[in-house]
Amino acid sequence: MFKEKINRFKMNNINKNIRKLFNKTENNEICSSKFQGLKKTLQGKNNNFFLINDSNNEILQHYDDTFESKINYNKFIESIESKNNFFKQLNINYKLFVIPDKSITLREYLPFKTNNPNRHVNHLKGYLYDLNEIITKEDTLSNDTHISEKASSKIISYIISKIYPEDCSQFEKELNNKISLVPYEHEGDLFNEQNWSYNKDQSYYENKYVKNFRVELKDEYKEIPPKNIPEEFRYVSKRESHYYINKNALLDKKALILHDSTTEKLTNTIIATYKEVFFYWDHWYFNKDLINWFKPDDVIEIRTERFLENALTPIINENYCPDYPNHVILENFEVKSNQIELKIRIEDKRKIGQEASVKIFIDEKHMKNDSTTDGNYSTTISLNDFEYKDYDLKINIIDSDEKEYTITRHFPFYESLEPEFKELKSCYKGKNDTFFKVNDKNNELRQHYDRMYKNRIDIPLFNNSISSKKIFLNEQNIEYGLFAIPDKSVVLSRHIPFNDSKAIRLIEKLDNVNDLLKLFCEEDFLKNDFYVEMKSTIKATAYILNKIFNENKDYEKEIRKRVKISEKKHNGSLFTNKAWSYEKDELHKKYYTVIISDVIVKNYSEVDSSEIPDEFKEFSNRKSRYFKNDNPIINQKVLILNDPSINPFIPSFIASFKETFFYYDEWYFNKDLIEWFNPDIVLEIREECKFENPICQNVSILENYKVPIIVEFKEFKSENDKLNLEIEVHDLKTLKVNTRCKLLIDNKEISTIDTENGLAEYKIDITDITNGEHVLELLVNETRNTKSAIIKKKFIK
Repeated sequence: MFKEKINRFKMNNINKNIRKLFNKTENNEICSSKFQGLKKTLQGKNNNFFLINDSNNEILQHYDDTFESKINYNKFIESIESKNNFFKQLNINYKLFVIPDKSITLREYLPFKTNNPNRHVNHLKGYLYDLNEIITKEDTLSNDTHISEKASSKIISYIISKIYPEDCSQFEKELNNKISLVPYEHEGDLFNEQNWSYNKDQSYYENKYVKNFRVELKDEYKEIPPKNIPEEFRYVSKRESHYYINKNALLDKKALILHDSTTEKLTNTIIATYKEVFFYWDHWYFNKDLINWFKPDDVIEIRTERFLENALTPIINENYCPDYPNHVILENFEVKSNQIELKIRIEDKRKIGQEASVKIFIDEKHMKNDSTTDGNYSTTISLNDFEYKDYDLKINIIDSDEKEYTITRHFPFYESLEPEFKELKSCYKGKNDTFFKVNDKNNELRQHYDRMYKNRIDIPLFNNSISSKKIFLNEQNIEYGLFAIPDKSVVLSRHIPFNDSKAIRLIEKLDNVNDLLKLFCEEDFLKNDFYVEMKSTIKATAYILNKIFNENKDYEKEIRKRVKISEKKHNGSLFTNKAWSYEKDELHKKYYTVIISDVIVKNYSEVDSSEIPDEFKEFSNRKSRYFKNDNPIINQKVLILNDPSINPFIPSFIASFKETFFYYDEWYFNKDLIEWFNPDIVLEIREECKFENPICQNVSILENYKVPIIVEFKEFKSENDKLNLEIEVHDLKTLKVNTRCKLLIDNKEISTIDTENGLAEYKIDITDITNGEHVLELLVNETRNTKSAIIKKKFIK
């Protein structure tokens, strides 16, 4: 079934859409608006992918005649001439080489017609070497912005021929004898999450990895540790410098390589060439002090073509000094225990700390006046004299050049509710004989009413996850909807005994979540529990049906025809010994058991669990349930992904659909379940507080999401110089997991064992270890469907 669905995602669909997007006008104009909605990957012809929406506008600078370039050719030439003069005086060879952009080399594979490209190198002839004359399409990577390492030998041989033309006839042959080409699967940078522009369909998985070769050196060489490099040359921005020594290199010379990311594909070949080589990713910031320290024979500047657009053009003379910009990092900002903890660093582009003055304000009130030490500044600010409300923090930093930097942060300052609940179990008394859950793993009350509480959800990641589920299911003609059952503490907010009773609701910030708040009132919630009344779910189910089918039918009436409503006694989960936080007084006696509604479906059958595949029978000890109804409202199949809050909804959904499968999944989306059950509709129905800590999967037709495992020790005993071990490994679906486990004692590897049908036994000889306490580590390998895990367990010999 999935193979048929996969075929729908053939990439010619994407190519077709792209070709519609790009239509060349007579003026060779490609509007940047045509890249809107895409990230940084553009799919071209024949499975070739290109960079778009980059800061240098690679595609536009070459193929859009209306593109306004920033480069000043006269200044660029003047800068190169000054470098040539500078190095000539020092008797140092200097050359600038440009790696052509992929959109130049593979121009024929762009998804639109082009005229001759506009290239900065054509205006700079005589001042640089254009490697377009030797780089061919075989030297590119279809899924990456960079060239292949395999091309490095001919590129470096070409570079050496320009520096030492009289002495290089056999150079490429000699160089190839120094290196080996090792095959590997290359993951393209255009397929990174932050770059990929399209759905993760079959084309994505077929092209994410391509066969390629990496260069390895045959000779030994060493890298100089960063601590042995002067601090001012170790970094430029985030890019670390690298210094290598190879005594067996072809040239008994020192080379300084000024470069960008493309040169990383040439690194090993350059190491094979030069006895000493220093790689300096300089971002065009020329550093005379580095020249004086390293004293190179050759300075080779290698630039990717697109970066010429934003090149710096310093004039190198006696008075030249690089003007590295400073930037400020807020390393820590935390409000806790009635104080602000603050840590700031100001550094230049080389990561060298800078002296600066620091002024701190809270709502314009001057709090601190201080200065950095080696670029660092840490302080604490007491909030004892501040009232509880929201504030604005402002930090002014002024560097030695009188340049000012400002950091602002809005922060709430309120009394935390955590101490209020610290001594309680799971039940919290509200006003007017109301009861709420506390100290649950989702911190329901704190997430809604504690202004100091920090949510754990990554909102953009969550929104992307839900969007991917929706796309995945819709592509298979399956309707999808996500619904939030409001928390009791939100609906009964007026009974919360805090000064501020307005609930903070996370789901208001989330996309594609249908909020059921307007459907429930105070009377809809059980007095002694945190769930809604069963009869109240009928109207909510009717609302969900209308929402899914975009209708306005009286589904509530239809459900009521198919159910019988009665009453029953209910012992509240908030009143059990495990949950009740107070003395068992008259209040406890009064509400421990209450009369609630009971909804019973008139005509239905529950499918025996033996008919459900083992992998879908349960998840995390919660049983799945499968129902059929011969008299449904809707003659379709629905899969309901849920948590325990679904329980009172079960009869209403059974009455509504021909087949209903309830699957408790803890947010782990199971594509295999979709394939087996083949639903018409998938509903996710979650308790509101559960949105605080979801699993955020990026769901696609080919990608599997791995679930956690549980390791149970059936035996773990130290005796007679043996550690007897028996384990059982299963996943959250309670399926046995066959995997390999590595055993370590006190970080020393002992052995590996394999589980068979989830089980493994092993006796570890501990004769040679000392008496006392030790730690066994069990490193469990991941499998196709399960995550890896590290289990630690102490034992005493």
